[in-house]
Amino acid sequence: MKTLRRTARFIRLNWKSLVLFELSYKASVATAFTLLISLGFRLVMDVMGLTYLTRESFDTFLRHPLTLLLLFLLALLAVTCAMIDICAMVYILDCSASGFRCRMRQVLRFCLYNVPRIWHPENWPLSGMLLLLFPFLSLSMIFGLLASVSLPEFLQSSIRHNPQLYALALAGVALLPLLMMRRIYSFHYFALEGCTFREAWRRSAALGRPFRDYGALLLAQTIFTAFMVLLLFGLTLLATVLGRALSGVFHHQWLAGTVIWYAVALSLAIVFAFSLPISISCVSQLFYRRKLEIGEMTVPAYAPAHSLDPVREKMLRALRATLLALVICGLLIMGWLVNTGALNPPIEDMHILEITAHRGASALYPENTMAAFRGALELGADWIELDVQQTRDGRLVVLHDANTRRTTGVSGNIWNMTYEEVSKLDAGRLFGAQYAGEPIPLLEDVAEFARSTGIRLNIELKPTGHETDFEQGVIDIVREYGLEGHCVITSQVYDVLKRVKACDENMTTVYVTSLAYGNVDYLSAADHFSIQSTSITPRLVSRVHRQGRQIYAWTVNSKNSINRMIDQNVDNIITDNIELARQCVKESRYSPLLNDLVQTLEEKTETGASQNG
Repeated sequence: MKTLRRTARFIRLNWKSLVLFELSYKASVATAFTLLISLGFRLVMDVMGLTYLTRESFDTFLRHPLTLLLLFLLALLAVTCAMIDICAMVYILDCSASGFRCRMRQVLRFCLYNVPRIWHPENWPLSGMLLLLFPFLSLSMIFGLLASVSLPEFLQSSIRHNPQLYALALAGVALLPLLMMRRIYSFHYFALEGCTFREAWRRSAALGRPFRDYGALLLAQTIFTAFMVLLLFGLTLLATVLGRALSGVFHHQWLAGTVIWYAVALSLAIVFAFSLPISISCVSQLFYRRKLEIGEMTVPAYAPAHSLDPVREKMLRALRATLLALVICGLLIMGWLVNTGALNPPIEDMHILEITAHRGASALYPENTMAAFRGALELGADWIELDVQQTRDGRLVVLHDANTRRTTGVSGNIWNMTYEEVSKLDAGRLFGAQYAGEPIPLLEDVAEFARSTGIRLNIELKPTGHETDFEQGVIDIVREYGLEGHCVITSQVYDVLKRVKACDENMTTVYVTSLAYGNVDYLSAADHFSIQSTSITPRLVSRVHRQGRQIYAWTVNSKNSINRMIDQNVDNIITDNIELARQCVKESRYSPLLNDLVQTLEEKTETGASQNG
């Protein structure tokens, strides 16, 4: 506990510089690595002719020389970034130990000075040493991830089938640092006193007390991990209450889950940003303590402070605040992109499953009506599936059946009716008296709704054989409302897709089928496939993914069937039960511990709300 108290005193003097540097630096590094990994993997896959990375093609992908080169460069960059982070930390803490308040520009100058030294061949072993020690120095990050995020199914399966191997790996993570603890001060000698790796290695050996130092660091990691778990639970509790309150005010049921997702992401961001600094802070405190014990003189590494006039001081503060705001906005945007699936990589087991509302929220509202589409948006669907047919006078209306009897109570074939006749029909009265007067909408109405709200459209064309320029008419509306990148055109008639591609080869098409047997490779007019869930198998999913295509599963309404589709790595679930699908997808992303917590909190808030009501 003395070590922790001394560490807290170390951090106190320059905590603003430490927090500002860590937030900005880690956010920049995370963003850069996300983009580099995405672009790098896509480049290698293009060279290899892979459009989708599956379990079957993963070994081939890993053995490719370009992949090995990419992984080597990424590892080299990661180690360099971690070394820069350590240099910044030891400098800030050295300033605190000497009673000097450092500024960000001095921290950056110190880091830039050490970058060439990191890359010098005689200091490369220090980077290897960091690779070995990093898991131990970031234990709280590892436990934070395990407590928050559900591991991919293939990792869970691997752990279940090889428990001894993973137990040995965990034992190695615990024991290896103990063997190297005598050398852990090499980083401080390297950064603060300009030592080469060999000299830093030798001087650290004379300074270390392996068992005592290992115990102190392990205690610090344990306490910080406990704090992070409490923070995660606290933020999740706050997010649950806030999310349900916002859902009640704005009538969007998905807001609660989104707010909780951001709370978990914020917790993980804090763990990611401060796991390593906490460990380095403890090592720094022990470093100065051991030097004092053996009577070794401490050489301050900081530079004298340069005072700024009041105007420049205010400008500097404004610049810091602006940078911090940009970092926070960048993290929020990155989180939104990940949460909405915009950054879905073409890699099996890593994409984010999306949810399509079948004919809108058709379980709660009359199908294929604007009420159902607004309900789907409120419930948090990513996509709306709708059916399009053509009237006698060429208007495109949203209707599933060729005959209007089932949904309106008035019998009539849509191809024999003008739009004026169709517009007088009531598509809501049979579903419920409160929806009386709900009309059959035009495709233009839905396109305007999608443009204004951002929700994406799955437009299924239902030809009757009486159409004129059917496909071109749909494409014209998609173009008019700027929805080319926000919709797919689907059909159970393959010739329809061929005509769509003839009108616009860049339009994304989906072939809808209840069966998926035989060779689907020749269906070149279909960019993706929408398949009845009972016909979907893991082998089919992998085969389609290898071609760079996606699989939509329809119509999936039970919890067991939704979870089965999640396990089989489909890309999109078409469902009547949007809330259940969102819940299952959320549970697949969070750890069981966090899922149980959120469920308990939601039950308590619901109970409290009902009692207050």
